[in-house]
Amino acid sequence: MRYIVVYRTFLQPLQVSAWIGLKRGTGTKHDVFQWQRNKTVIPKYQPWCISEPNNGFGGENCTEMAKGYGCLNDLNCEKLRPYICERGKDRRKKLQ
Repeated sequence: MRYIVVYRTFLQPLQVSAWIGLKRGTGTKHDVFQWQRNKTVIPKYQPWCISEPNNGFGGENCTEMAKGYGCLNDLNCEKLRPYICERGKDRRKKLQ
C-alpha cells in the first residue's frame, strides 16, 4: 500500500523513475535487499516488476520505482535518478 501512495503522489504525475533507498546485500545476503536504515526486505514480498530482481547486467545493486508501472526494478547504482527519502517523525514540540 505504501508503494502505491508514493507512486501515485510523486512519480506518476512526473512520469519519472526514482531511487527508493533499497540496496542489495553483500556476501551471503546477495539475494536479500536492505533499506539504507538496515531493515531487511525479502524480495518475494515486495512489488517487484515481472522477472525482477534479476541483476540483469551484473552490478544491479540498487532499486528504483519504475515509471509507468510503480513496481520495483534492480538497477546499477550509478544511473542518474531522482530519489525519494523517508521522512522521520516530526520531533518538534507542539505549540499550545
